[in-house]
Amino acid sequence: MLHQIIKQAIRNNNRLLSKYKSQPLLIDNLKPSAKLDLLNTRLLTELVSRINNRIKQDLIPKLKLYESYYSNKVMDSSVLLDLDYVDDIKSVINTITLDYSGITFNQIVESIVKQMAGNTQKDIAAALTKEINRLVGIDISPFIQSHTEDIKQALEYCKDYIVSIPQKYLADVQSKVLLNIQKGMRSSSIVKELANQYGITLNRAKVIARDQTSKFNLALTTAQAKDIGSDEFKFSTSQDERVRPTHRAADGKLCRVGDAIYNLRYDVMCRCVLITVVNFDWKTP
Repeated sequence: MLHQIIKQAIRNNNRLLSKYKSQPLLIDNLKPSAKLDLLNTRLLTELVSRINNRIKQDLIPKLKLYESYYSNKVMDSSVLLDLDYVDDIKSVINTITLDYSGITFNQIVESIVKQMAGNTQKDIAAALTKEINRLVGIDISPFIQSHTEDIKQALEYCKDYIVSIPQKYLADVQSKVLLNIQKGMRSSSIVKELANQYGITLNRAKVIARDQTSKFNLALTTAQAKDIGSDEFKFSTSQDERVRPTHRAADGKLCRVGDAIYNLRYDVMCRCVLITVVNFDWKTP
């Protein structure tokens, strides 16, 4: 439907008809907006902050409580297995870990993923509407479809990445805590290590948010292209020194879904975009 609507709008405008009889319509500017990045990043950084609050609330008081048992006492790792206070500290970490796994947490993850996908869908619909209006001068917003089915695979990948955030964070926390207890460090030193790990995990959450937003954008750009009657794209890089050599080599080249060039967009933190290439058959109505 969209293909015909856009085609008719062009046919009704002599200037546009003259232009697009000799060249395809290029639909650009569909990359994630700064507002979208902020919204989706906040969803994951808030998750990390909640886990960090649990660490402050439940774990750090235990480290301070037992400080006299381990501070300035270097010990072999095997000794840790027989210490009751170490078991108590591990039990606290395990409790937090359990709270961020299982059915209840999976429901939270499901909600976060749906919000991220919904935010991205609104963002790309607005960008597409604006771009078609700029190019052809019509409002296509009433005709834009939802593409829940087309992003199912992206949803599943996103869930896996989000589930991995507390798993890795709390595994790293336990590793750092036990290692520093073994070294006989003071609780204040361990707290600094935990603060550093919080920062590392926040940065990882930001990377995951931006990367998964980009993947949703890719899935939705591809689905919207089908609506417009296109299966062809032009690969476009960010044109800066951070562009990967393989991506730079593909800049400006045409591709279709599944092509080697198209698949470059699956690379982690890829900032490139696919410009939708729309060709019209002017011999038909």
